[in-house]
Amino acid sequence: PGSYLCQACCAAMITGVGLQYVLDRVKLHGAADGSGKKYLTNRETIRYLLDFNLCLGAFGRFHYVEMDDYPGIQIHELEKLPALVGVKSEHYPSAEHAVVWDPERKMILDPTKDEPQWLSTYKVYEWCTVTSLEQESL
Repeated sequence: PGSYLCQACCAAMITGVGLQYVLDRVKLHGAADGSGKKYLTNRETIRYLLDFNLCLGAFGRFHYVEMDDYPGIQIHELEKLPALVGVKSEHYPSAEHAVVWDPERKMILDPTKDEPQWLSTYKVYEWCTVTSLEQESL
């Protein structure tokens, strides 16, 4: 917790590589709060995923509401694809945290947890599906 590397960890999980590989491929930026800690921006994440013929799509912001209580989103459609999910940090209430939705297990993969977690344990504010640009999937 507090390493600022959660999005880089999620990018590694999505592409099936180690964290160090991601860190070696992308440029990390200094934190806006002046702490000097590094983080992976959304733009760098998109560029990194494109190298694997993956893109982020069906972007949605939910403003810290419970997914089950939000009538405007069809979660049964979104849950069929892997996703980079923005959630409220449990360790830093004013901060954001990145996790991965695993559609096969229907669970969240959190870089700070050893075991998959239920979606209902998170306050979701952003859900970005990951889709393949490979010809056979179009």
